[in-house]
Amino acid sequence: MRSHLMSRALLASAAVTCIALSDAATAQTAPLQGHWEPISMQSGVHGNNSPVEGVVWQGLVTSPQQGPWMRVYFKDTELEGASYLRIASLRDGDVQRLDRKSLEQWGLSTAYFNGSSVLIELVAAPGTTKNVVAIDRVFVGDMVAEIPPPETICGALDNRVPSSDPRAGRIVGIGCSGWIISTAVVSSPNERLHLSAGHCYGTGQVLQFGVPASTTGCTLQMPSTNLQFSIDSAGSLSTNGGIGNDWWVYRCFPNSNTGLTTFQAMGQAFSLAASMPANGTTLVNWGYGVDGTPTNDAATASSCACASPNGARTQTQQMHTGPLTSVSGTALYHQVDTCGGNSGSVVAISSTGVAVAIHTNAGCNTTTGSNSSTAVTNAALQSAITTLSTGSGPVAPANDNCANAIVLGVGTSASYSTVGATAGTAFPCVASASNDVWFRYNALATGSHAFTICSATRTFDTVLEVFSGSCAALTSLGCNDDACSTGSSLTATLTVGQSYLIHVGGFGAAVGTFDLNIAAPAVARDECATATSIALGTSAVFTNTGATTTATPTWTCATTGNDLWFTFTANCTAPTTFSTCTAARTLDTVMSIYSGTCAAPTLLACNDDSCGLGSQLTVNVVSGQTYFLRVGGFNSLVGNFQIVAQCGTGTGAMTTTPMACGTVNMTVTGTPGIFNTLTCTVTGATGLPFVGYGFNLTPVPFCGCTIGHEWAGSFFGATANITIPCNPFFIGLQFGLQGLDLGGTGGCASPQLTATDTIIVTIG
Repeated sequence: MRSHLMSRALLASAAVTCIALSDAATAQTAPLQGHWEPISMQSGVHGNNSPVEGVVWQGLVTSPQQGPWMRVYFKDTELEGASYLRIASLRDGDVQRLDRKSLEQWGLSTAYFNGSSVLIELVAAPGTTKNVVAIDRVFVGDMVAEIPPPETICGALDNRVPSSDPRAGRIVGIGCSGWIISTAVVSSPNERLHLSAGHCYGTGQVLQFGVPASTTGCTLQMPSTNLQFSIDSAGSLSTNGGIGNDWWVYRCFPNSNTGLTTFQAMGQAFSLAASMPANGTTLVNWGYGVDGTPTNDAATASSCACASPNGARTQTQQMHTGPLTSVSGTALYHQVDTCGGNSGSVVAISSTGVAVAIHTNAGCNTTTGSNSSTAVTNAALQSAITTLSTGSGPVAPANDNCANAIVLGVGTSASYSTVGATAGTAFPCVASASNDVWFRYNALATGSHAFTICSATRTFDTVLEVFSGSCAALTSLGCNDDACSTGSSLTATLTVGQSYLIHVGGFGAAVGTFDLNIAAPAVARDECATATSIALGTSAVFTNTGATTTATPTWTCATTGNDLWFTFTANCTAPTTFSTCTAARTLDTVMSIYSGTCAAPTLLACNDDSCGLGSQLTVNVVSGQTYFLRVGGFNSLVGNFQIVAQCGTGTGAMTTTPMACGTVNMTVTGTPGIFNTLTCTVTGATGLPFVGYGFNLTPVPFCGCTIGHEWAGSFFGATANITIPCNPFFIGLQFGLQGLDLGGTGGCASPQLTATDTIIVTIG
């Protein structure tokens, strides 16, 4: 079963997967030449209490390494109401607008912009209170493409010439060609479907039109964002079944700037042939192949590998004509010139422009051979076109395969559908069941759980199975066909903290709608009385999926729900910091802390956003006293989180002062707060290593080395653990740490020693 769920992270694999052009039937892709750069930028939370929209934050995103183009990726971004992002290229002024819906359609990313700097503006709608944007990485183009041979041109000359057919576009990501066909989507009359090769399928890709010339150094240039369309990978069907059965039918989201579909923007589409023409018919291809020739009818030896200064034509639209050599079943063979990047391009009858095939594979050489393609008469392709055009949305449900299982909580779920689902894992309790979808349940309690599909909303004969384990290693806990008429029900004993997979299909391939009810034992942590104890340090990963919202006390700092409760018993009388600021957090958290009892809690602090969409607060606690910590989801969001509890204010820091002589080094790990332990490790010592600390931070030159502080104490050995006392008096104080290697060479000669850099610790 193929996943059709869009994900912002999967473009990375599409962009860097190089498919070598090495044999006579190789798929002709040309992956983007680029690399990832980490970017950390957050706007903070912004509102707008004026009666008109306005820019409330601006950020300049610049790639650390200069490149010809870039694409920005977002994380922890919320756009309330009609708020939106406006992104502008500093190179050419091209602008893209992304609201909440289109940002999701673009997989939490932008279009491709020329240049390596863009200005991002957060435009807040009037009356909104919570708008946040955070950037975590950019995908940056490399200056020189590295597309390998061999040559796959038919004959001794490359006869491709530049063209500008509005129906044919460039797929950026894996590196293919795609085209608009005349079949309309019934539910969206202004929208047309698109075709490409099945091996070109991938998430996070973009279909571009109006592609400008590349640089002479073979670097792609990006068209206007008005002509870039995010491909709806969920709204697609594809098969990568080899020559003659290699196709991809897909939809594109409307442009986020203009609101136009591809067909509205380009105005034309290809009609599909009802039968194949005779051998010898002259065919034409419009595609976006690699090209290293600066002129027409150039020598084949320069065609499919691009090198400066002949790169202006590479992966821009070109066309060529050539004969149809043969048709075998649904495989059509031709001698039209193509190179890497031509996969998925249209093959049409030259005299009429009617499309007959999807180009997929190379096969030509300078003396013989034919390229190959999938005929548009392929029955499965035709069926997919019909299914996709008559459907009102994505053909395959988002949870069509195990990897994209939808997380459910306790109680009755929303209504789900298996319409459009494909056949997947077989059910052991019935021989004929398919068209299945997947769910995931994270157990919040240990004991017997009941899973039922028995409500009146069910419209078909269901089959149900529950698994432990992973998608790659499933262990069945039970399977049921008919428990309530033609509905399904089963019970299974689950363990708190474990994740389970739920498999729902239709008997005899029946499809329809249903809801799923999960009944579970009382949930630990769901109420104050069943709170889970946490200690100093980083907790396990918790989930609030399935949790209820405690009615009292009410939340004071945000609209919050689906909360969990924890207890913390202090063992140090001092300020203590609690946060959800770890990479495990997948939701916008809100946190409160109380003293007293569950029956009479006293609010000490409440926080919504402190670290992006994570929460952090600091309160003064008394050793031996127990406190109640409450974590929920902003606007009842659900997901995973960890709690970090540490003594101190969380403002401690460690900085390095360069003072080393010789090869000895020292690293310091741990949290620089009161009642925390710092571990000092000396490496590279050739003599006797030891670590010293001191509070007088005046550096003193010492026979070629520098002693970074007046040593108040020392620890012999390569490792030293230093515990900061549990005393608020120490908050804000500084001390130094330095390692020495007695007998080490390269520093002082008498006494013979070398020194590390000095680490200045500020206690928080």
